[in-house]
Amino acid sequence: LHDIAKPRCRKKSPKGWTFLGHEKKGEEMARAIMGRLRFSNQLIERVSCLVRHHLVFYDATWSDAAVRRLIKRVGSDLVTDLIELRSADLKAHKPQAPHLASEAPMEELASRVRRMLNDKDLAIETSQLAIDGHLVMEVMEMGPGPEVGKILQLLLNMVMDRPELNNREDLVDILRRIRGERAKADFLDH
Repeated sequence: LHDIAKPRCRKKSPKGWTFLGHEKKGEEMARAIMGRLRFSNQLIERVSCLVRHHLVFYDATWSDAAVRRLIKRVGSDLVTDLIELRSADLKAHKPQAPHLASEAPMEELASRVRRMLNDKDLAIETSQLAIDGHLVMEVMEMGPGPEVGKILQLLLNMVMDRPELNNREDLVDILRRIRGERAKADFLDH
């Protein structure tokens, strides 16, 4: 199903045929087809996610943060399947595009992903942060609400770029700075 939408997205360009957006349209089509065939919602979600993200253009210049973002976007339970799908897809292009068929980049990505998934300190979800929403509310002097989730997501983005920040002390310091900046902004607004 990963390329099912190529015929619908096919367009002629000066360089040949393009299939822009076939991964998004393919996700929609995969959901519809699998729904009609009465696959489980869980399997539909898994396959749709793989179809949506199957165009992984990895190279060795990717930072560790970029690899962590891929894991987050796809999910730690699906990222290995995605790499296998992309590897098979690249191998299938060998006759038309031998330069795309090298297995080395996908093997390197798989190795980096395995290493990261085995890292007990890796934070890909807000639940893996060294602090939780209760501490955010306490430090930020705020009540429950969507803002707490937004702050946790901000912290997660910081930790994905710099994993060494995922400790209670550093995250509380960041929260205090955010609270101070908000207080200053509120003061200037009034």
